[in-house]
Amino acid sequence: MKNAITLLHAIASILVIFALHTGVAYSAPYPIYNLHTIYIYLVWLLIHSQKTKAMWLALTLGYLTELFSAETFGVHTITLLISVTVVGWLIEKIFTSHSWYIILIIGLCATLTYRLLFILVSSASHFFKDITSYMTSNTIESAGVEILVNTTGLLLLYGINKLFTKRVNPRYI
Repeated sequence: MKNAITLLHAIASILVIFALHTGVAYSAPYPIYNLHTIYIYLVWLLIHSQKTKAMWLALTLGYLTELFSAETFGVHTITLLISVTVVGWLIEKIFTSHSWYIILIIGLCATLTYRLLFILVSSASHFFKDITSYMTSNTIESAGVEILVNTTGLLLLYGINKLFTKRVNPRYI
């Protein structure tokens, strides 16, 4: 019974995250529709030392994202898996503190890694097909807006979590 409840909880959380991502991507106004809620949630899991769960969710949510994407099948999944692996390593080995500044740097690095990998994998998939690349003059501008919006979203999530979690004051230990 406990396994069934755990499975239902996992399926419900996947559907909620995916519905939130789809709702933001297709109905939000200009700067906010760049908010990549799936990736923010995965980075949030990585910050809280749940690397295995983040990898499985990246695989599952990547496949769900592929269903609604006009991009070549596999681009989102490959990009999510590789970038979650890279960012997980960065959080584990380099950014071990979880202050506001580190969360800001993690947000910048994570979104930049995701966007660069997406452009690289997408360009590679377009190379083997007779499709013109979508690289336009405003690709860098849209990537910058996405980095700004996702980093702000991650900082807001960190601030909300910090308000509601109680930390032990190290002075009294």
